[in-house]
Amino acid sequence: MRTTPIGTADSRPSILRAYCFNTDLVGHAVRILGNMVGGLYQVTKVNINNPDPLESVAIGVIAAKTSPSTCLVVRLGPVAGVYDGLDYGRLLFVDVNAYLSAIPPARPVVGKRMLQSLGYAASSNVIVVNPSQPTLLVAS
Repeated sequence: MRTTPIGTADSRPSILRAYCFNTDLVGHAVRILGNMVGGLYQVTKVNINNPDPLESVAIGVIAAKTSPSTCLVVRLGPVAGVYDGLDYGRLLFVDVNAYLSAIPPARPVVGKRMLQSLGYAASSNVIVVNPSQPTLLVAS
């Protein structure tokens, strides 16, 4: 099986070359922001406190920044070295800062919040991205 190391991209849809904001960081869960421009996707970090699925549903994780405004997004498969200290087998959820956490976000006190697992820990520093369908959490 052929693999592509992080830092490069090929035609497989599991690794996307994208434009991103300089405030979007390695490890952020991202969403598609708009139409492709010059053959690159446009992405930005998700906001799980916005109940609009277009704003809050992640499609992958920024695995590398190739410049301040371009990145590689892994949509499916392993990502090594972005996270550390993980517990093998734990599901990883998108948190309020757009990073991944083994602790799912709490139900909001007011409003709505999206709950989505984006993958699981394959080892202490390897995640396997495998986005789940999100669930809308509503304040009780």
